Amino acid sequence: MITKDKIENYLFIRHKLFRINVDISNVQLGQLTPWTKSALENDFGKGATQNIKVIKDPKLLSDYLKDLYVQHLESKVYKWDKLI
Repeated sequence: MITKDKIENYLFIRHKLFRINVDISNVQLGQLTPWTKSALENDFGKGATQNIKVIKDPKLLSDYLKDLYVQHLESKVYKWDKLI
């Protein structure tokens, strides 16, 4: 388990689980990291996924989280582009 980790640092965006590497209240640079349900349940106990915020439409994210999500998507495209 990551020290000082909170369940609020996790969210589902389009049915994919992500961890925010900084607190949502902290408006510094952060990063969205793809996470697994099993790792989350190991850290917070079984059924922890029921307490995670679910966002089905990324347009509804706050500006800060939108920036992190776009940064995550850009990194995936950049990695894919390097393979060609």
